[in-house]
Amino acid sequence: MKRAWLVMVCALSACECAQLPEALFQCESDGACAQEGFTCGDDGLCHPPAANDAGVDAGEPDASVDAGENDAGVDDAGFDAGVEDAGVEDGGMHVDAGLPDAGLPDAGPADAGCVPTGAIDEPDDQQLDVDCDGFDGDLSRAVFVDPVNGDDAAAGTRDAPRRTLASGLSLGRAQLYLATGTANAGTLQVDDAVSVYGGYDATNWSRSATYSVISGRLWAAPRDGGRVVLEQLDVQPPAVTQDGVASYAVTLVSAASTSRITRCRLNGGTGGDGADGFDAGASPNGNTGAAGAIGDGGPGGAAVSCGDAGMSFAGFGGGAGGTVGSLGAGADGEGGSLAGDGAGEHVCLLPPCVGFDGGAGLTGPAGSMSTTRAADPAADFLGGLDGGWWFGAQLSSWTPATPGRGGGGAGGGGAVSVAGVIVSRGGGAGGGGSGGCGARSGTAGQAGGASISLVLWASSPTLRDVQLVGGAGGRGGNGGAAGTPGTGGIGGPGAPGENVSDAGIGGSGARGGNGGAGGPGRRGPGGWGGPLVGVFCGGGASPNVDATVTWQTGTPGAAGNGDPNGAPGGEPASGFSEGCP
Repeated sequence: MKRAWLVMVCALSACECAQLPEALFQCESDGACAQEGFTCGDDGLCHPPAANDAGVDAGEPDASVDAGENDAGVDDAGFDAGVEDAGVEDGGMHVDAGLPDAGLPDAGPADAGCVPTGAIDEPDDQQLDVDCDGFDGDLSRAVFVDPVNGDDAAAGTRDAPRRTLASGLSLGRAQLYLATGTANAGTLQVDDAVSVYGGYDATNWSRSATYSVISGRLWAAPRDGGRVVLEQLDVQPPAVTQDGVASYAVTLVSAASTSRITRCRLNGGTGGDGADGFDAGASPNGNTGAAGAIGDGGPGGAAVSCGDAGMSFAGFGGGAGGTVGSLGAGADGEGGSLAGDGAGEHVCLLPPCVGFDGGAGLTGPAGSMSTTRAADPAADFLGGLDGGWWFGAQLSSWTPATPGRGGGGAGGGGAVSVAGVIVSRGGGAGGGGSGGCGARSGTAGQAGGASISLVLWASSPTLRDVQLVGGAGGRGGNGGAAGTPGTGGIGGPGAPGENVSDAGIGGSGARGGNGGAGGPGRRGPGGWGGPLVGVFCGGGASPNVDATVTWQTGTPGAAGNGDPNGAPGGEPASGFSEGCP
């Protein structure tokens, strides 16, 4: 037993047992030796028997080693592989110079009994070291990140980890091991295939059930459809401040179907509030009607362009003043019920005489408020995806109000006749003003940004033991204010009658009617509140979702104010998945 213990000590300390003296024990005071068979020599030391040790050199099993017992923690397979009979002699024991690791640490914690399988070593639940490098993972492909005490100038090894995810990923290694703590990542874009494993203790890089926290969001679009693995991470994106922009924890774009997300908590975060709609400006006013002239009525005001709403209504022309051809009566204005009546001829018996004035034109009717909106886009209140980017459902605005009608033309003044002869012509009437353009409505408020835990575009990973946590949708923007309707054009003035001295003055033409004002506008609709979605799929994504995946809803965004409000906030604006098979 003592001989075996000495050999084991030599194996552990790498000493040269051949340098020990032959006598290992001092003689007792009476010259005897406590060890059976040993004799006390003149040098005061106990010498062993001259015969070979039957348990070593003779090749027979030593009771405390070869018989299968563990000797001081060293088993048969780990001991005999490094000690050869020929290397242990009677006179002085020594360990064979070819002693292998035998499962004991030297430069690295490799196990001599470990046989590499040739497969890439990735962390697994059994913590199997399939490449026999002493670590459950592939050290040759690994970078280590300690968000608390790391240094971005370090080598990225276990003994010298990097501090930030961005710095660690910049080394271009396939496996990233993240210690527990909070890694501040902002928005981290990953362009290469990579596996990120969390839950490690930075003191010895052992793994526990604790998640590593990433304060930020991950956007992974690996080149050539590479594989992405996320494991044991708690992703917590910061609140979005941009108008109507969605918050997401993780986005995968064109990742390999072998990608997977395991034991992760993906928080959707808070989407950005939608921007308010634009206020509508003032619409164009109607044109003024033309003035009448002696004998001739003025034309109505020309129609006004109301942009994509078309043209306003032109004013109606004024009636002509009384002349010889009209038998002395002023003509009625244009515009039917809006027109002014022409004055009759004044037959004068004793000049000077004054003719009769024409009737004024009436103001055109005002336009009416819009009652219609264009069809809303096909996207529902959950919005949609385009290349991995979320867009909100945008409501359509109200169509413009209708324009006002043109003012009526006034009636012309009557002529004056003496003894059957026209001596003074009547003045022509003014034309009516054209109608003003209808007011435009404000545009709809922008949809509030969504809160999405996981966005998948052309990616079909496996999800297992993943907690999808809804955050808060952004509030929808308020609808823009209505614009000001255009006023109707002013009717043109009538002309005075012809003044012939000593004979009389013809009647004056009347003023044309004003054009009608455009109809009032409406406030734009309020924007949809931001929805909550656990997994949002697009581009043919079809994830393999395990039954262990859970969804916890949050607070959908409230709708913006408008006419009427957009989609209401509340529970309907959320869902476990959207667009996924």
